[in-house]
Formats: sequence, C-alpha cells, structure tokens
Amino acid sequence: FKGLIIFSLLFFGLLVSLSRVVVAAHWLSDIFGSIALALFMLKIIQLKFLKNLLYESESAKYFSFLLGLSWLYLVTIGSLY
Repeated sequence: FKGLIIFSLLFFGLLVSLSRVVVAAHWLSDIFGSIALALFMLKIIQLKFLKNLLYESESAKYFSFLLGLSWLYLVTIGSLY
C-alpha cells in the first residue's frame, strides 16, 4: 500500500511538472533543476547532525511555525507582491 501511495505521488508530480512545461510556464531545465535541488536537500536532511537539529530543537519548531504563517499569507493574498 505504501508503494502505491509513493508511486501515485510521483506520477502526479510528473504530470504537474510536464503540464507546466506544456503551457510554457516553465522550461524543462526548471523542472530538472528543482528535482536536483530536492534530491540535494534530501541528502542534507538525512545527515545525522541536521536530522537532530530539525527534529529535536526548539528553534526548529518556531521556525516551522513562522514558515507556515508565511505560506498562509502567500496563499491568502495570492502573490508575493
């Protein structure tokens, strides 16, 4: 069941990224760059030191709260400007 969920998420992510290229909202290099950046960040997070920092520190909890508020602002306003 877990494999089906992962496959579905990856499949829908691929469809969304390709649709962005088709409607000329992004270049294919943008898609590859974002995939590379996501994989790079995944490797960084998997490091033991950073894993402890992200999951066990009090400051990470407050930072994630502020990040959530920032996203909420962007979604309700509709843009960065």
